Formats: sequence, structure tokens, C-alpha cells
Amino acid sequence: MFDSNYLAAPIIAGYDHNKLYNQGKTEFCVEIPYYEYAQSGDKIIFYVNGIPTQYQYVLNSVEDLGTPCIYQLPFGIFLPVDTPCRFSYTVQSQGNSKLRPSNDLIVTYTGKSEPSLFGACTVYSSFGINDDNNIIEPYSLDCGGENGRNAVTCHTISNYKKNPEGAGLYIVINGENYTPGKVPIGSQVELFATLVSECYQMGLGVPFSIGKKVMKPDASNPDLGRVVFPIPHDYVVGYKNQYGCQDVNGYEFGYGTINFSYTVNDHYESDPWKGRIFTCGTDPSLGIQTLTSCTKVQPCYNCPE
Repeated sequence: MFDSNYLAAPIIAGYDHNKLYNQGKTEFCVEIPYYEYAQSGDKIIFYVNGIPTQYQYVLNSVEDLGTPCIYQLPFGIFLPVDTPCRFSYTVQSQGNSKLRPSNDLIVTYTGKSEPSLFGACTVYSSFGINDDNNIIEPYSLDCGGENGRNAVTCHTISNYKKNPEGAGLYIVINGENYTPGKVPIGSQVELFATLVSECYQMGLGVPFSIGKKVMKPDASNPDLGRVVFPIPHDYVVGYKNQYGCQDVNGYEFGYGTINFSYTVNDHYESDPWKGRIFTCGTDPSLGIQTLTSCTKVQPCYNCPE
């Protein structure tokens, strides 16, 4: 949140709508806007998420303020990748112990040299792809903010028995000719998934292929298309982490990781869809999910049917 009592946020070269790409470099350029009462010898300290970094500098000259690349910092301060961070700085003048903080700049370091050509896929629950209310939003693994639509849960995958493919989820990738970010009609699309938790890791925790499909034209418009990948229920049941979050009854739990991405014509990679998953029941009468390796202290039970 912007605070007019704070100094202006830092400026990063190449910053693009909260995202930061490395252009094949290891460091990025930072600009400190001019601030009142600046003087040579001011101490500037950079922060990530409110925590001071080891990168502290002394302002050599007031004229350096507003210079596009006054300092260079490593991209590594924003790890892990694809995680929004609050980037800021403080100024401490000589002979004055008071720190003057800046506003935050929200930065998501992608770890990539340049933006992906294609946008992320859309993830739907087992209740089908014809209702936007079934869309599952990407979300970080942090606790809080649950609204029933930003995590893969037992309910999300529960309609699988009514689906011909036994699908617990559906992944949709839209195609459109001559449109940036959309897959051209006729292209081959391969979907990849990564599912990881303390209980179970599908594909040993690394991206594995769900399959390949060709982006075929829509019957009513040859410039539009869509491919749909059903994700089997067995692929997405049995995931949780032991700790990290707590419900209103004091039960401790944590989310697993579920990510989807795709390639086009075996070459171009999409932006990733990154979400959280908790698909374990809490009722021992349901029986222990045999695919998992959770501890006996907190086993992962089957989801209710």
C-alpha cells in the first residue's frame, strides 16, 4: 500500500507489470529517486519482505539520485522464483539514527531471460469446463485467503465418477490465430504437471507429461480453438503437508504443490499455473490412502466419496 509519508519506491530497469526477467544476466539495476534532504554520505539499505539484505551502500553524491543504474543487486534476493516479494530501501543520514523507509515495489522474479510467448492454462474442477465458477485460481502455498476456489481439495475432485475419463481436474488451453499469448491453430500442445507433498510425489516431484494434443479449429470459427486435458482422479488424490497452517479447530495441516505448464511444438514454453493442493480426508473410517508415505502420526486418509 502506498504511503505518502514514505520515500518513493525503488525503480528497477526492465520491471514489467510486477514481473522481472534477467535478460541472461545475474544482476539487475536499481534507481533511487530523488528524496528531500538528501546528502552525500547517506546510508541506503535494501530490504526484501521487510527484512534487511546484506546490500548496503553509501550515497556518494546527491546527483547520483535518479540515475538509472546507481546500484546493481543479484536476482537471487528474490528467490524462490515466481513468488511476489516486497522490495524497498531505507535511508539513514549521517549523525541521525532514524531510518526513513520507502514504499514497496512488488516484484515477482520469473527466473527467465524473457517473457513466455504463451499464457498459463486454465484449471477447472471435476464439475466441468462449462461454468466459470468451476475455475480454480492459482495461489501461493501460504496459509490464509481460502475461498473454495483457490485450492485443489477433496471437493474439487469429487465429481470424477460422473466423468467419462474419471477426471478429477480439467486443464484448458485456448488457441487463437494472430493473437499474442494464444496458441496458433494446428500447433501441437504438450501438457506437463508437477505434484509434490510430504505424503506423495507424482512423477518423483519433477514435471511429467500428461500427454500431447493438436490445437484444432473451432467448428464455427477456424481462427479459434481449445484443447482440454482431463487429469485422472488418481493423479490428484493423497496430497498434503504436515504443518504450516491451522484450522479453526486447531488441526495442523499444509498445502502441497500443484503446477501445470505446456509447450507448443516441442519448443516454446508457457507461463506456469501454480497452485496448492490438499486432498486428504480426516476420517480414519475412510481407510489410509495406500499410495502415500505419510507418517503414522498424521496419515493421509482417502477423500470422502
